[in-house]
Amino acid sequence: MTSAVPNHPLFLERQSALDQPIAIGTGVFLIVVFALPGLSWLVAIVGVGYLAFLWSLMLVTTVEADHLDIRFRPFVRRRIGRSEIAEFEVATYRPLREWGGWGIRMRGADRAYTMSGDRAVQLKLTNGNSVLVGSHCPELLHDALTKTQTV
Repeated sequence: MTSAVPNHPLFLERQSALDQPIAIGTGVFLIVVFALPGLSWLVAIVGVGYLAFLWSLMLVTTVEADHLDIRFRPFVRRRIGRSEIAEFEVATYRPLREWGGWGIRMRGADRAYTMSGDRAVQLKLTNGNSVLVGSHCPELLHDALTKTQTV
């Protein structure tokens, strides 16, 4: 009798918008300041809604033997097959200057998926497009992608 072995990713990283103190501070500010007596409860509800939205935002990067999976929850999921990746490297980038900030960014056919910071893995695809994947540990992401070349 054979038993199924679960497929373990070579790399898994979850980055949440709630990891950003400024984001949480903004939501708390909206709730506290605008919920003061005499001000609208509607604005406090907006603050709670903002925090709920931040809770839902998450960048999940997974490397499997045959693909890279990028999920920017709740908006987009992108799967890039290993055969589609021509080359990749760890990169330090300037989020505001190069991409106009963090999040899902587009520059022509190129894409960036970032949550915070200025470190990433830059992918060059076989079709000539590039994809920037933000990471708090880009060296580990790079190493996992390197392992897929030999798997």
